[in-house]
Amino acid sequence: MASTENRVWVRADGPYGHLNLDYHRYSHVVLIAGGIGITPIIGILKEIFAGKKRRSRIQSVLMVWSVPSEGESGWFMDEMKYLYQISNSSSIKLEIKIHLSRAKEVPPGLFLNSGRPDLDKYLDGATQERAPCFVFVCGPKKLVNSAWDISTKLQRKGKICHFHHETFQF
Repeated sequence: MASTENRVWVRADGPYGHLNLDYHRYSHVVLIAGGIGITPIIGILKEIFAGKKRRSRIQSVLMVWSVPSEGESGWFMDEMKYLYQISNSSSIKLEIKIHLSRAKEVPPGLFLNSGRPDLDKYLDGATQERAPCFVFVCGPKKLVNSAWDISTKLQRKGKICHFHHETFQF
């Protein structure tokens, strides 16, 4: 008997579920994104601040996002405001820095800064204490390499930065 069943082949590729990173064992977490690299970082922030409560050593989270202009910053602004609002009732301090890399001036607004982010300043500030710092970067290769170089330099000075990255290329 011949089968009249139609067959459909499906191939799926891409991110599945959540990142399997144990950032909860660090006192300080630094999340750096370039462009659409903010996507996994939003997931991490939601898990830290709005997810199921779990044992965590996190005391502070610094999120730095670089986009060319104000238009791109609107992609996730509602989520940023929501996360910032719920972080106020948390013992974890959240600091959000959105950099408009091509802007000379920025419109008044929560979290906005003009120009490229000063990763040296941000990473050095996050590693002031002797506690290990977790650094996650998602974005273009140049951004990832810059953050890696700074983290390596800080480690040579005796500061502890555990580094994880994701890159994308078009």
